[in-house]
Amino acid sequence: MSNEIIKSYIDSGEKFVAVAEVANDAAMNKSAPAGEWNGAFVVHHMGDFELHFSHRVLKYRDWE
Repeated sequence: MSNEIIKSYIDSGEKFVAVAEVANDAAMNKSAPAGEWNGAFVVHHMGDFELHFSHRVLKYRDWE
């Protein structure tokens, strides 16, 4: 994986966290239109993804 891709991944994560940190509870928990996710669900999903992604990266690293 190139350093540019890794930097882009880190930068995107930092931007996402910065937005999530300043969002208020009412906005995050506002009902989303049908078929869409509210802010709280997006944050939960991204946190869950990060955990699973990290696990896969570490597992792959251990195979080498």
